Formats: sequence, C-alpha cells, structure tokens
Amino acid sequence: MSRPETDPSARPPVPSSAQESRRPALDTLRLHVTPGQAALRPPHERTRFYLLTELVSPRGPAALDPAPLDLALAIDRSSSMRGAKLHYARQAVRGLLAQLRPQDLVTVVFFDDRPEVIVDGESVARRATIEAALDLQRARGGTEIAPALDAALGRLAQRQSRQRLAAVVLLTDGQTYGDEERCSELASRARELGIGLTALGLGTDWNRDLLDRLAAVSGGTSNFVEDPAQLPDIFDEELRRLRATFATRLRLTFEPAPAVAAMRVTRVAPEIAEAFAVAPGEAPPRAVAVDLGILADRPDAGGAAVLWELELAPTISLTVRNTYDLGRLAATYSAPNVPASAAERLEGVVSIPVNTGIEDAPIEADVRLALELITAYRLQAQADTLRLKGDHRAAAERMTTAALRLRAAGSDALAAQADAAARALHADTEQSVTQTLRVKYETKNRGIFHSLRRVRGGR
Repeated sequence: MSRPETDPSARPPVPSSAQESRRPALDTLRLHVTPGQAALRPPHERTRFYLLTELVSPRGPAALDPAPLDLALAIDRSSSMRGAKLHYARQAVRGLLAQLRPQDLVTVVFFDDRPEVIVDGESVARRATIEAALDLQRARGGTEIAPALDAALGRLAQRQSRQRLAAVVLLTDGQTYGDEERCSELASRARELGIGLTALGLGTDWNRDLLDRLAAVSGGTSNFVEDPAQLPDIFDEELRRLRATFATRLRLTFEPAPAVAAMRVTRVAPEIAEAFAVAPGEAPPRAVAVDLGILADRPDAGGAAVLWELELAPTISLTVRNTYDLGRLAATYSAPNVPASAAERLEGVVSIPVNTGIEDAPIEADVRLALELITAYRLQAQADTLRLKGDHRAAAERMTTAALRLRAAGSDALAAQADAAARALHADTEQSVTQTLRVKYETKNRGIFHSLRRVRGGR
C-alpha cells in the first residue's frame, strides 16, 4: 500500500502488491494486501473475489516493553469439575501466580450456578492469601457462564487503564443454559472495553459453538483442553502470549466501492474464526468491521491475517488509471503504555489492475493456502455438529474431505489426524469426539497459516 498524502482526498490507491498505506507514528504495524488474483478480467456476471489482508510487526520480540497485566480468571467449579479437573485448575492458577510481576493485578472468580469473586485486583504481594482461598474451592452445582463473565469484566472495567493490559481467561467443562445471549452481549462489551477474552473448553462436554462465538465476537481466542493435566502449561502459554502483546484494539474496516459487496470475512491468523457473513436474504452492509483483539509477537506468529470474500457486480467501473477500485481498507489499533490520542490508523484504497489477457490470472498462493485451511476448519466444525446430531456417516465424510484440504495445503500431519478422526467417526468409537476436537482446534489455533507459508518459502 502506498503512503497517502496529508490531504485524504489526495491519497493514491492501494496497488495489488502488498505495501504500507501510512507509516504509523509509533512504528508498530504494517498493513499488507494480497488480492486473490494479480489482475482482474471485466466481470460479466456477479463474481467472487478474495482479498487477504495482514497486519504485521516490523520489529522483533526483543523490542517489546510489556505493559503490566490486569488479569481476571473465571474458573468453573461445577459438579463435573470434581477431582482432577479442579485440582489441575487450582495448580494452573498457582503456577500463574508464581510468574506474575509486582505491578500485575489478578482477579479470580470461581463459578457454578453463581459466581464467587475470591480475589479482586490483588498483586502477588498477597499470594499466600490467594492460595489459601484457592484451597477452599470445592466442586458443586451447575454451570452458568454469563454471571461469571459479568463479574470478571465488571472488575476490570472499574480499573480500566491504558497503562495496563486487561484480559479474561474463562475455563469451563460444561454447558451453560439459558444465558447464551447474555454471554454474547458480554463478549461484545469485552471488545468495546479492549479486554482480551480467552475461552478454554475442558474435556468433551462443553458448548463449542458458544465459546468459539465469544472468542470471535471479542477478538479473542478459544481452545480445546483435552487433559486437565495440560492446564498449567496452557495458562503458562497464555501468560507468555499476553506478555508479548504489542498492539491492542485491532480493527480492520472495509468500505466497498459501488458495485462491490463484502459477503463473508474470516480470520485466518493467529487463529481461524468466522468474523462476518451476510445472512441469506439480507443486503450486504456498506462497511464491515472485524475486531482482532490483541496481537502478540510470539516466535510462531506472523501477524494477523483476514480473508475477505467480495462479490463484484458487472456494473463495476474502471478508473482513469485503468484499474478497478474495490474499496477503502483501514486498520486501527493502539499500543500498550501510550495515551489514547496516540491510537494509530493505516488506510488506503484497494485497487486491482485490469487483466487484458484471454485467461484468468492464477489464484495467488497465499490466498489459496488461506482458502484451503478455512475450508478444512469449516468442514471439521460441521463434522463435530453432525456427530452431536448422531449422523456419524456424514460427519466422517466431512472429516475425510477436510483431510484432503489439509493435504492440499501442505500439512500431511494434520491431514493424517483428520483421516484418523474420520475413521473413528465412521466407526462411532469413544475416541471420535476427542479426535475430532483435537484436529479441529489444532487447525484453528496453531498458527498453521504462517508456518505452512514459511515451509513453502513465503513471507
């Protein structure tokens, strides 16, 4: 993306190659755009076209100055958490306390049918008192997530400060009933407050659709915890990720040009998540905003990536430069430890040259990779839903197709896992649930897009 002039009306278009739109004041991120094809033939009917947008950091982890944390933990203590689950949940909290710094704050909410705030914004100076409160926790009652989320967010909101990085980690092993809509509202509130939300599902009997939706709405992350003994390591990894945060309140906004509509948007990295889709019978909006939450500079990360599925009408017009202007793309974000007025913005017009040849331009390799992985993930999610409905044959078929997509993307290891899950689904074995969730969330969460691109020799 080329750098615009001071006068917004004088800003040049974004060419098809990935470039920077405006040099940010804090030199934090760059915005890259990769069109699905390098050039576009005049559409004679409604045509789908893809854009891959990426926000990447020009600096390394050594340059980071971690902001103090204001971390809230919402831990399920319902009856199903009895035994090893609650034991390792307490161990995970203890391990996290051991790594907090003096300036960090922690809030701990245990919940069943009702939330109990056992620690509210304390520092590790009171670690002994906090651990004593942990020892008193016992499994009981049912699972209601919304009151616990409300309690955690409420505490963080009261202390909200740009000098601290606020985040919620939710751990549950069960299904919440009757408060799903309220949970979604709270995820929206977390997004508005700039509070990261990590939703962890322990075992196999939790609401995947709900936790995935909470993560997508808030710009956070959701994940599958197969074994309670993994909890200390997972909490440790979450803390490292938060420490590496260099940008918060990430938002990408696309305003389509006339005769262009945004039909579907999917986060690709650091994890796959559905961000937006036009419902059947609805008119596409004039602008679509996608919240990406925080961005961490981890060794396995390559920035945030989003795939936009556009629909081009035959009435799309050429510019005087013999290009198609698809719309204006803007990225806004903040950096920790800076005033609100220092929030940064990158923007530019996405413009594609006209293809004057006879043949269509080939699909760009990075866009094809993103499509393969997104499709594989969607098929895995469908397989999980079909299994829950008792249609194991259809679930196995979806998982087999997902394996083909993963193999085409270049991940033989994930493809082998998907094949194994398909066989388990077809045979309706006890392991089918675990194997399905394992491959689904490894496809979703492991930064597979960036790792496969690096193997292929890309950016």
